[in-house]
Amino acid sequence: MLLLTLACSSPSSDPLASLLTSPLGDRAEAPDFELEDVNTTSESFESLVGPSQYLDRVSAWYFGHAT
Repeated sequence: MLLLTLACSSPSSDPLASLLTSPLGDRAEAPDFELEDVNTTSESFESLVGPSQYLDRVSAWYFGHAT
């Protein structure tokens, strides 16, 4: 037998707020890191790049691996 219980809080005016809020109610922050840009067609090729260089701008981060 499996018992599943769900609890919901009152709806927020911002539907994305629940995705950006930690269980303690603080805004979640992405960790800062720097990685070498290995994209040969990028303007920042061979430079260290990280989220702090793109503050106040939309950015997406993809971590791929190939062998």
